[in-house]
Amino acid sequence: MITTLIFDLGGVLINVHQHRFEQKILRMFPDSDPERLRGAFFDSPEKDLLESGRISPRRFLDGAGRRLGLHIDPVLFADFWTDIFSENRDISALIPALRQRYRLALLSNTNKPHMDYIGTAFPVVHLFHHRFLSYEMQLLKPDTAIFREALRALGSTPAQTLFIDDSEANTAAAASLGMPVIHFRNNADFLETAHTMGIL
Repeated sequence: MITTLIFDLGGVLINVHQHRFEQKILRMFPDSDPERLRGAFFDSPEKDLLESGRISPRRFLDGAGRRLGLHIDPVLFADFWTDIFSENRDISALIPALRQRYRLALLSNTNKPHMDYIGTAFPVVHLFHHRFLSYEMQLLKPDTAIFREALRALGSTPAQTLFIDDSEANTAAAASLGMPVIHFRNNADFLETAHTMGIL
């Protein structure tokens, strides 16, 4: 019997709009290559280091700036870097009722500036009983170690713990440990699957 639900954050509970960040940087530096910009900030080894807590946000910014040949003011960066989220209200609206029936946890690849902003802007995250954040754990999905550590901290077995994530690689890693999973594709598909599983 499922007793615990672990939700991913970005792409499930919170929508991520990377283009907002890119557009603001491009307005400042209109000659920049959008693909290089995206690669430096969202698809780089340094982002993994940031989200696994191994480098600071300032070091991440400095490294990206060097790669791009740009100097980005740290205060502006902090504003641009966090202004990329909106609440997925169709999903967040389910959390208060789910909290009454299940133990709820978040498991997210994220970084401290993002999480500080999300914790202020979206109170729904405070309804979760537990939060497992990559930069605090120094582990990243889809490494199975992060799932093992979450299960250990929860005192839950894999079979008791449903994992919901928009990344197929992440759900596959959780499933390899025996956890039931839902690969989140869109709200309608999630709601249908959750109803079929008896979660809702």
